[in-house]
Amino acid sequence: MSILYSLLSEAYEFHLVSDSDAYERVCRLRAKVFMQKYGISRHAIQSEGLVADKNDEQSFIYLLIHRETQTDVGTVRLFFANKKTPSIKLPLQHIVDNPTIHSHLHTLPYMEVSRGALDYELPHHPQHSALKVRTTLTYGLMLATRLTLLLYPVHTVFALMELPLHRILARQKVNFTRISESIYANGTRNAYTTSYRKLLEETEATMGRITRYYLKRLCKDPSGLWRFVDNNPYLERDDIRLEALCNALERYGDNVTLANLMGSGLNF
Repeated sequence: MSILYSLLSEAYEFHLVSDSDAYERVCRLRAKVFMQKYGISRHAIQSEGLVADKNDEQSFIYLLIHRETQTDVGTVRLFFANKKTPSIKLPLQHIVDNPTIHSHLHTLPYMEVSRGALDYELPHHPQHSALKVRTTLTYGLMLATRLTLLLYPVHTVFALMELPLHRILARQKVNFTRISESIYANGTRNAYTTSYRKLLEETEATMGRITRYYLKRLCKDPSGLWRFVDNNPYLERDDIRLEALCNALERYGDNVTLANLMGSGLNF
């Protein structure tokens, strides 16, 4: 059993944020992590819009929770733009914008991975080093992206990342292409992009099993997902491919492939 699978199926679990109480928990965790990382006050973080902003309203937001203590340790936001959203401007475009970025924005919907935050005070796991756990969970936050892309396929995925994070992801076959020069924004960052299909296909070997674990959980109890969709003005239940995913899992069982899950009608 891989460390990624054991941590994310036994020690930790992902929850899609679907109500105001969970969103408040996200904001508290963001504030804590960004204060830890940047050494600035909560007031300064809030004034920069790092705790909460309007982009959260058109985003899938996830919490990573330590099962034993029920402690929130991680979060990530997946901003989406479609024909119903009030904004089709990516959050990263407020920081860096150029013709290359624009050239990737012709086809809706698209998505930006942002507001990733992992607590610096993680629970102790005696069988693994603290560095190994932290690196694994940093990569593990991408599980939220992978799940969401299967549920709600988009044409292109974007991210604004520091180089160390890009290296961690690249080692696990999350291969983003750089589309900007370096810019300083609470650290030196670059804009990156990848396609829906490329991200799913290239991470299948490392993340396929844990993805199926969470899909099976969703099929058994989709209430949180539907609560999120029903409360979001920019999504409809018909936008979400849960029925097709559950049918593929039921039909093929443990032999289900990524192609089975992606379906023949998705030609991005």
